[in-house]
Amino acid sequence: MKCLGGPSPPCHRCRRLGAICSFEPPGGEGAGAPRNLTRNRDHGFGFAPPKPINAGVTMPPPISFTAPSAPEFSGVNGPPATRERNQNSPSKRVRLTPPEPEQNDDHQEQPCFSSPSKSLSPYAAVQDLEESYTHSRDASAQTKSLKVNPENNAISDCLARAGIPVAEAQAMFTLFGQRIAPYTPLFFETDFSVLPASPLFKLAAIHTIARYLPGSGPLRARTGPILRELLQNVLFDTGLGSNTVVKETLLGLAILYAYSEAGARDGIAEPPPWRLNMLTVKSIVEGYAVLTHVPNFETRAEEDPFWHLMWLWLYTMSHHCATLHGCVRTITSSESVYKARHYVDAKFKCCQIKSLVGEADLCLLWEHVAPMPHRTSQKIEYALGEWLAKWKAFIGETAEGRQLHFHYLFTRFALRRLVSGSDYGSDITALRMAKLDAGSAILRFISTVSPIVQDRLRYICDTAFVMLAFVGVSILGDVKTATDIPKEGGVTKESLLADVSSIAALLLSFGAKDDLRLAVYGQALNSVCEALSSGSRQAVDQGIQPPEHSAQDSVGSESLTEEGETTEKSISIVESHTFLAPDMYLPISAYDIADEAEQLQRMLDGGADNFMDVFNSLIGVD
Repeated sequence: MKCLGGPSPPCHRCRRLGAICSFEPPGGEGAGAPRNLTRNRDHGFGFAPPKPINAGVTMPPPISFTAPSAPEFSGVNGPPATRERNQNSPSKRVRLTPPEPEQNDDHQEQPCFSSPSKSLSPYAAVQDLEESYTHSRDASAQTKSLKVNPENNAISDCLARAGIPVAEAQAMFTLFGQRIAPYTPLFFETDFSVLPASPLFKLAAIHTIARYLPGSGPLRARTGPILRELLQNVLFDTGLGSNTVVKETLLGLAILYAYSEAGARDGIAEPPPWRLNMLTVKSIVEGYAVLTHVPNFETRAEEDPFWHLMWLWLYTMSHHCATLHGCVRTITSSESVYKARHYVDAKFKCCQIKSLVGEADLCLLWEHVAPMPHRTSQKIEYALGEWLAKWKAFIGETAEGRQLHFHYLFTRFALRRLVSGSDYGSDITALRMAKLDAGSAILRFISTVSPIVQDRLRYICDTAFVMLAFVGVSILGDVKTATDIPKEGGVTKESLLADVSSIAALLLSFGAKDDLRLAVYGQALNSVCEALSSGSRQAVDQGIQPPEHSAQDSVGSESLTEEGETTEKSISIVESHTFLAPDMYLPISAYDIADEAEQLQRMLDGGADNFMDVFNSLIGVD
């Protein structure tokens, strides 16, 4: 009687005979495969050593068969002889029971090829074929030849290149954490008492906080070119590094994404070549996020909330860019966005993260309601009411709640504005007044907060200032063109002008420099408010000059007009550039306007749409 063998000797035949198991497997060296399989299973490896190539073969149910070493039971790294049946060896019947399928472990990364998932992209699903093909090559040597050497690009001493002492850099990095970081939920656990290792992270923070400091122009002129070099390394460096390196790189990109200026010329016709464009940084950070598998947070070995949080934040920023710049939505309400939203909501209790979840809900609401072919004010108000019922208690409690309240008010204003432009069968006056009421609510909400809160508002992301300026522009356009705004009641022309004027004054108070976006917006809004005040139309027709011009200058200007002479007018303090308007998917072109008097004249004569064009021409490209 022959020995049966098995994982737990002696087998039942040898036990009955009182003999020692001496199982002789067929195929010589291949005999070790079943025992190796059993040993691998006991150590949690399943059918083969770690990271095998799985060609998608599904394991059959337990059956009895002749025991050559089948491909699905042997490791791919063994010699071919161990995987082929030896035709000359005697056939012996062996009962092999396949071990139970592997169970997914939340703490162990599962290769994408071992358990294909419908959420994986086609490229990710076949990526391991490429890895198996190049496995025998010296991949490390190839990577080393492609990686950018930090020392060659002087990245390691970026502070020395920028002429920033370490102590001063640390102080500025800490100041960034105190004033700017609270408005970006990605930094809720970042330690700003220690400079990070990533050159991009620390230099982006220093470059951004310097924007609010006096006399920082030369410093930003030194840090800007270095940041552009670092961005090039992000684009072309194939060595992604550890999770810590990836995280700090993403945080540095997030800073540049949120705080890239869209306004300001530096006293010259063209902006400096190192100036960073928000849309360019947007494309880099989103591409880098996909390259580092940020959306595939479920396939990572460790459970790290950072990846969920990063992807949700990128979704909200993509929504704001599409809304304000008129560009295409690059991150939409996909399954990964919903999973990130639910995970972040369940994982975190801090107000800063909850505010991001509420903001994401507003973006999802907008994405659902805006494309409706027959959207009505009733449908929009119903959707907004559902959101408000869920978040009403939160938006009135903390500073983070006020930030979320602002996003709610702007979403309501923008969606009402879409209805007024598409639902022609409704009462146009009622729709216009609903839009003006929503816009007025935003401006009053900002202008009536305490002085301490207003002082902190200067550090919010630039998209919020674009939203404020756009609300003011839209209101002023209606004040100029609409004839059905009531003279009495809660919303009148006078009250609307007062709301815009107060927000213009607030923006002017924020701008420490007259070429910053805040000052540009404040100056333009304030000039138009004054022109639209009582009797302003007649004054504009006679050649009004901005308030800062002297009376003598005004007389000289009038005499030139009366005599019919024309002179070449100097460029305004605000250079005109091509700009994508902060309108709902409305790209516009810039006007090259001589001075503010002519700007106002064309604003008032051109109507609401031309008003938008002229106003946005005041804003330069970053």
